[in-house]
Parts: sequence; structure tokens; C-alpha cells
Amino acid sequence: MIRTLPRGPAFALAWCALIWWIASGEPAYCGTITTSRLAQSPRGSAPATAPTETLLVEVRLEGIGAVLVLAESRDDSEVLVLPAAPIFKLVGLREPPVAYMTLEQLRGRLGVAVVWQPRQLALTLLDPNQILPASRARLDRLRATAEGQSGLLFPQGLRGPLFGLTRDDRGATFLDLGYSVGWATLRASRSSVSGRAWQVYVTPLDRVQLSYSEAEHRQRYADVRLALGHTWAAIVYQQPNVEVSGATVMGPLVVFGSTENRYVFTWRGPNTLNVQLGHSGDRSAVSVSFGPLAPSPLMIPGVR
Repeated sequence: MIRTLPRGPAFALAWCALIWWIASGEPAYCGTITTSRLAQSPRGSAPATAPTETLLVEVRLEGIGAVLVLAESRDDSEVLVLPAAPIFKLVGLREPPVAYMTLEQLRGRLGVAVVWQPRQLALTLLDPNQILPASRARLDRLRATAEGQSGLLFPQGLRGPLFGLTRDDRGATFLDLGYSVGWATLRASRSSVSGRAWQVYVTPLDRVQLSYSEAEHRQRYADVRLALGHTWAAIVYQQPNVEVSGATVMGPLVVFGSTENRYVFTWRGPNTLNVQLGHSGDRSAVSVSFGPLAPSPLMIPGVR
């Protein structure tokens, strides 16, 4: 006679085995357990690599802009790998030599400080010496705009009447009156020494400036200044002569020339090094300077 186990204990035993199988994730029989543990042994297989995490990173170039890229965080966030093409385009460089770069490779290739902020998922490129092409281009645009508007006596946006009165110890007086509407300024003056004069300054566009002046005992004067991208130009009329001058930026080289036999070549090298070659009339000069204050590319170098 065959003896059978009671149904209650048998069901409880089977239920416990099922729970153990679900919790362990492994079948509850000895052969499979032994095989699985051997497979997990370091001798049974190669060690697994750390998982790769994909991150959406904002790459910023101070003063220029930013671009979003899909980066990979590897080796437990120890290594960040980024696509090089959009970053090279942001800084103004040509196609990169490789498709992906680490932070160290970017620092070595770009030559600037690379600051990684993992909590903000932001990568900042710091270029204080303006060595990247995009930084240079921005600086050239700012210089061209500044030179194009250098003749303005009043910044745009200032409005209202103008008044000034000056008297010196000789008893001579100078009275100055005018009015500005922001984009145009009209001034009239009277001096007990040089007589009457008046001037008008008009800035119809951000990159265009016009001026005209007349005065007793002095020649009429008018000029037109224009700044477009990397090029600056001016036409100056001082009765009875007309002078045309201009400057253009070609990478690190700035070339300025004038119809009055004046020209200057300014080479802006690395680490705030500047070299100038200038000529005016029958004089020529070479100037070498170093420091944060760069010489004006429109000024002829010389001994003063």
C-alpha cells in the first residue's frame, strides 16, 4: 500500500517553493542553481562593463551662445563623452578630427578652460584671451561697431535739451545750446574767442552715423561712417578736401587704409601680443606691444 502525504502540508510546501522561486529569480532545483552560480563566477565569464547613461547637455561659450548635445556618461560618471561636430561649429572651427571627445580631449584641442557642471548638465567654455574663432569674430564685430559710432558725442537713447556755460580767468565765455531726440542731436555754440558754430549728428541706423558742422574762421566739416560686419568705412569732407578711409578684419590681421596716404597693419597674436606696421606721409613705424590694452587698429604708430 502506497502512503501519500497529506494534502495540506504538500500544498504549503509547494507554495513556499513557488514564493522562493519568484523572489530569487532562479528555478528551485539544484542543477540549475549550480550552473547559474558557476556562470556568475569571475572564472566563468568576463567582468561586465559599467552601464552607459545618456545625458542632454547644454554646451555654452560665454558671450557667443549655446548648443544642446546628447552626451554619454561612462564608468560611473567618471568619463563624459560628447559629440564633437556641434561643439566645433559653436566655437567656429572646422570639422573635428574624431566624432566624439572627452572633456580632456576638448581642453587639449580647443586650448580653453572647460568647466563641467553635472548638476546643471551644463558645459561652459571660457575663452578670456579670445583665441577661438567665434570669440574673435564677436570681438571684431564689437570693434567695428564701436569705431563706426566713435564720432557720436551723445549715445542713442538720451533725449532732452542741452546747455553749457564756460568762463575762464581772462573773461572769455563759451555758451553751448542744443537738443537731442535720441537718434539726432543739434548743437549751437558761441565763443567770445572763436565765434559762432553749429553741428548736427544723425544716426538713422545702428551702424550708420552722419555729421555736419560749420563754424566761423574754420572750414566746413562732414563725415559719413558705416560699420558692416568685419568692415568699417568713412567718408570725410573738410572743405575743400575729401578723404575716404576704411578698415577690414581678416582673422588676426586688421588692415586700415586712407586716401591721404595713411595705412596701418595690426596683427593681434596670442596672449595679448600686438604688432603694428604703419605709414603716414613720409614716415613709417613699427610697434610691438603686450598687455590687456590693445592698440587701436586705426591709429598710425609713431613716436610722439
